[in-house]
Amino acid sequence: MHTTQPESRNGASRVRHALAAFSLIALLAPLGSPVAAAGFRSVDPPAPDGSRSVNLVEAGDRLLLSWIEPGDEAVLRFAAFDGESWSAARTVAKGTAFVVNRADVPELTASADGQEVLYAHWLETLGDNAHAYGVRSARSTDQGATWEPLGWLHDDESAVEHGFVSHALDPNGGARAFWLDGRLMPEGGDTELRAAALGRTGAAGPAGPAGPPVSVVLDPRVCECCSTDAVTTADGPLIVYRDRSSEEIRDISVVRWTGDAWSAPETVHRDGWHIEGCPVNGPAASAEGSSVAVAWYSAADQSPRVQVAFSEDAGAHFAAPIVIDEERPRGQVDVSSTREGAAVVWLRREGGTTEVVWRSAARTGEMGPVERLGPGAGARVSEYPKAGRVGDRLLVAWGEVGEVPRLRAVLLDAP
Repeated sequence: MHTTQPESRNGASRVRHALAAFSLIALLAPLGSPVAAAGFRSVDPPAPDGSRSVNLVEAGDRLLLSWIEPGDEAVLRFAAFDGESWSAARTVAKGTAFVVNRADVPELTASADGQEVLYAHWLETLGDNAHAYGVRSARSTDQGATWEPLGWLHDDESAVEHGFVSHALDPNGGARAFWLDGRLMPEGGDTELRAAALGRTGAAGPAGPAGPPVSVVLDPRVCECCSTDAVTTADGPLIVYRDRSSEEIRDISVVRWTGDAWSAPETVHRDGWHIEGCPVNGPAASAEGSSVAVAWYSAADQSPRVQVAFSEDAGAHFAAPIVIDEERPRGQVDVSSTREGAAVVWLRREGGTTEVVWRSAARTGEMGPVERLGPGAGARVSEYPKAGRVGDRLLVAWGEVGEVPRLRAVLLDAP
């Protein structure tokens, strides 16, 4: 991971030089014009103005949207969406050491029934070192009314960055967490992808208030600050992330639980994107049983594009990717499984601004139109879009800055 200066104690600015380079790459593609999305309605969440670090996860027959309310004492909160309306917001944690940004965000995960047990994580600074932060976690057994702290997720408190965490349910009970770990970087080592049990004893070690879980290394060299994503397949957890070769090829890889061990890292598709710095642009995944969809951004051969690839054997093999967008995409993708394939959400440059757009893609390769969802008039996108399916509809949430900063959400039909 890079160790750049945070914006403040309640915020982190990760690799500004990488973001600038990424913006130049994104401008290389020709301009296209998405159509205005039809038949959607606004369902903004119960988050106050100024909320940040939005995230959205599927939990049974509902969606859980989380956010941070910054301040001298930041607050992590969430609300559930049942397809029609939002629940009242509930508090997960609060503190004066929160790290708040739009790329490395907290996450909630629900037990298999989507109701009873919830897990959560967030980032806090480690000691007085502004460059160092770690991952705190907690568990609720009453649908989020109260939370039990589980301490640090990782088994070290090195003055480095630990972040870009994602969760998946554990077949043995509880959940597992995956993150980018920079503990080796002070000695000249690489950022690692690590895993640990979250909430109960599992193959990666115990977790609980008595001490941090024992972590295992899944990949010893990965891209330093691209977000990860994890899903639960019929075979167990699968983690998707941007890998990093010794030649600085940064394509998308997966690691799978095989029943008694973790697989070796496997490339989803060999794009061959050579880039010296982290593009801050991670992949996304969604799964239903053995069917898995992985979406990602690549600018290999100076050809920016958003792609999605499907697997029907729990991520053991992926079909050739389908190009979702190659007309000035900015990336920052999310994906949700649908009956026919997947709904992909991403950011696209259009007319001097950045728009939130989406498109459906069938496993057969057929696609719907690229449709614009936001931002509103006079506003700009400030938080990366997140998507989740509830019933036959898709909820897309993001943050935007206009007269006031706020979180937005829209509900639309998913094929």
